Formats: sequence, structure tokens, C-alpha cells
Amino acid sequence: VSAASEEEAAALLEEAAARLGRQVVTTALRGRAEDALLGAAGDADVLVLVRDGEQGHRGPRSIGHATRYILDHAACDVVLACPRG
Repeated sequence: VSAASEEEAAALLEEAAARLGRQVVTTALRGRAEDALLGAAGDADVLVLVRDGEQGHRGPRSIGHATRYILDHAACDVVLACPRG
């Protein structure tokens, strides 16, 4: 199971990097997504979060719990980008 999870994580990171269309450095972390991201972004000046665009509504419920947690607890400025669609 662990090896399969690591392979899935690597595939997701590779796909995300390809979608950006530029060179990126990826890191696979374990744990709750919000905690891992806040830890990894500890020295950042700004953090950019992008909604996946699959949630069709706008307003207070347009972001999930993890994103809301990051917005509330990040030690740096946070930009929340919402793709048009």
C-alpha cells in the first residue's frame, strides 16, 4: 500500500508540474495537507493557492476546510486564485 501511495503521489506531482509548463521542484510530504503545506511554506513571502475549479459555486463554501485553514494560519501573505470556467 505504501509503495502504491508513493507511486500515486509521484504521478500527481509529475502531472501538476507538466501543467505548469516550466521547471519546478516537487516535494512529497506526509500528513494532513494543510499542516504539510504550512510547514513547507514556513519561510515563504507569499503563498499562492489555486482552486481546482471543480466546485461550481462561489461564496463562503467555495473552498474546502484545508484551504480555509491555510488562509487563516499562514505566516505569510496568501493569494487565492480561482480559475474561470
